[in-house]
Amino acid sequence: MKTILLIRHGESQGNANAVYQNPDSPLTASGRNQSLRVAARLAKDEPYHALVSSTLRRARETAEIIGEKLGLSPATSDLFVERRKPSAHIGLGKVSPEMLAISKTIHENFREGFRFSDEENFDDLKSRAGRALAHLAALPCERILVATHGVFMRCMAAHATFGQAISGREMGEFMRAFRTDNGGIATLEYDESRANPWLIRSWNDRAHFSDPSLLLEDQDRL
Repeated sequence: MKTILLIRHGESQGNANAVYQNPDSPLTASGRNQSLRVAARLAKDEPYHALVSSTLRRARETAEIIGEKLGLSPATSDLFVERRKPSAHIGLGKVSPEMLAISKTIHENFREGFRFSDEENFDDLKSRAGRALAHLAALPCERILVATHGVFMRCMAAHATFGQAISGREMGEFMRAFRTDNGGIATLEYDESRANPWLIRSWNDRAHFSDPSLLLEDQDRL
């Protein structure tokens, strides 16, 4: 059986500015602090055997902070990047009228075959989430960390729950209901002996942010 922790990256500049961000958006000081707290918590667990990261900067920086603490070298993969938004989204405020109109159209048509422009649509996300889960299932180790992104970790969890037959409505409802915070952790288990091999053990675990025992010895790095 495998234990897989999906970790949403720490706060990025794009998150802090409430705009749709480009791939090079770095962590803020708060985001680095969040990543250090995640690392300190994980250092108390049983050893982890692999650390996988999205190739986007904010996830890579998170993974590097965690990896340094745990003695793991992150392996990057485009399988775990954030959902690609339409090019027209980049740089727009999340509550701007133009962005809200685009998002409304995409949300109302989140189903098989619909594509607004150059975004990653439901069919793309379903395919990539399935490939990402298969990649993790095939890794020759039992305890795995994944630094990824809020929307895509929900896509993976939705696919793990409903399987290959997942519909756009099911994935959309899962993404709406299962919110994530920066630095939040979801724990999945994979047991190939079960009819449905995936199990979600916890979601958006943030205990490390309120644990006074996690002293940040690396504060001078912020």
